[in-house]
This record gives sequence, C-alpha cells and structure tokens, in this order.
Amino acid sequence: MVTGMKKKNKITEIFFDEQSPVINIRTYNTDLKNRLTRFSIEYPDECKLVDDSGNGMLAFEINKGRFFFRLTLIQQRDLTIPLPSRIYLTSGTQRTPAKRYAMFSKTKVIQESH
Repeated sequence: MVTGMKKKNKITEIFFDEQSPVINIRTYNTDLKNRLTRFSIEYPDECKLVDDSGNGMLAFEINKGRFFFRLTLIQQRDLTIPLPSRIYLTSGTQRTPAKRYAMFSKTKVIQESH
C-alpha cells in the first residue's frame, strides 16, 4: 500500500496500563499487522481489530496474557579484541596459542593457568 508517508513516520505504538486487561497496539509494520490479523481471526476472544485508518495503520486490542516482550543480549559479531600473549583459545579438547586478535562471538577464550 502506498501511503505517501516516509518510513520514519510509520511507527508502532503499544499502550497498556496496570489496571486494564488489554493492550492497545497501533502499527504500520506489515509483518506485525499480518501476524495480529491472523491471530485475531483465529482467536477472536483474545485479539480484535479495532481500527483500520485506511492509510496503512491498523489498531488492535489484545489480552495482556497473549502479548509479551523479549529482551535479548547484544551480540557483536564483527568485534575484534586484542588478546594478551598468555591467552589460549580452546576448540573442543585442543588448546592452541591465541593469535593477536580473535573474533569475540565465534571463539571461547580462556586464560592460561600457572
């Protein structure tokens, strides 16, 4: 759908309070709209479409127990770190001296014990 809106103006808003049993979601995000639309058709008692503005935004009400946020750890795949000369890399049971730099997310790093 062409709305003439810039991407930075197409937002997703999620509203809820401690008293109300529902969460209000307004979104332009196509994937989220499709997922919520399918869910509202399959489970009309749990989620319902409450507004279709015609400009690409849909608004839904969903029961609090059916919507959650997942927080994940930050993973930096391309971060290289300098390693001291007394650190070894492990791969299975084999220990090899570390190179000067190692990829942070792909390598398990341990210090040499004395």
